[in-house]
Amino acid sequence: MKLVPILFSALFLLTSCFLQKNKNHARTSEFSEKNGSGAMILRFAEGSHATHPSALASEHFSNLVEEKTGGKIRIKVYYDGELGNSAEVLEQLKFGGIALGRVGYIELNDSVPALKPFSEKIISNPLVCRSEILRNKDFITEKCLAEKLYPLSVFYSDKRCFYSDSWKFFFDSMRSFKGLKIGTSPSSLIQNELKKYGADCVEISGTDTYQSMQKGFISVREGEFSDFILGDDYPFANYIMISEYISNPSVLVISNEVWNHLSIEQRKIFIDCAIESAEYQQKMTERFYTAYLKTIQKNKHTLYLQKY
Repeated sequence: MKLVPILFSALFLLTSCFLQKNKNHARTSEFSEKNGSGAMILRFAEGSHATHPSALASEHFSNLVEEKTGGKIRIKVYYDGELGNSAEVLEQLKFGGIALGRVGYIELNDSVPALKPFSEKIISNPLVCRSEILRNKDFITEKCLAEKLYPLSVFYSDKRCFYSDSWKFFFDSMRSFKGLKIGTSPSSLIQNELKKYGADCVEISGTDTYQSMQKGFISVREGEFSDFILGDDYPFANYIMISEYISNPSVLVISNEVWNHLSIEQRKIFIDCAIESAEYQQKMTERFYTAYLKTIQKNKHTLYLQKY
């Protein structure tokens, strides 16, 4: 399936025309600092490991911004959720605690309540999710702006997977999830989707997965493919079911506080870099999936789990 990037550049450029041009007085604040050369240094919250394909794209974005601003703006990326989980990052973005972050669209949905009725209709169908978000990009941007968030671009969605340490839960249909305790994120969208198949959703942190399975608190864990491969659960989970039951593309978001301190020229640079980084992320994601799928097919019991 061909992945389509979702970008919000048109509305941002239009918005910029109505905002007063920055007078080159970018101040030091909670979200930034200045080094000896006077460069503005912005903090970027990245939830994944530095080798994650989307994290590589975040780094690529950082490098592009520094290059295209001639070093006047530098972005320091903090990996592995060092600046908080998605909910905490979004809260800090709203109030300028940090400058930028990469969060899942589903997590963004939880932080922007006005998106929920729209998201519930499309997020469970990956075949139309991206095209629907693209078609409604102005609506999404407007609702994010109301929450002091500027979505610069949307990265490509990773595949998701279900995994377990026991063959007893190795199914070929999601309808077999009825009554199963599935460890997942606190996202209401993901949990509601799993509940459609009769699953019992259990909120759990990744570090608790093995013990939770051993003690019977959960039978199966679900998450993004790349996070699973790079996480602590990979060594003991020998039964992996890859699925596209839901689409959760990640969003590159900038704080309203920061956006207001950028000149129109700098805003355009940020948008251009976000666009280029989304394309870069697609290549990294496809390369990652192709490489590691062969590895797990060789070393684990793997199947592609059809939604219906």
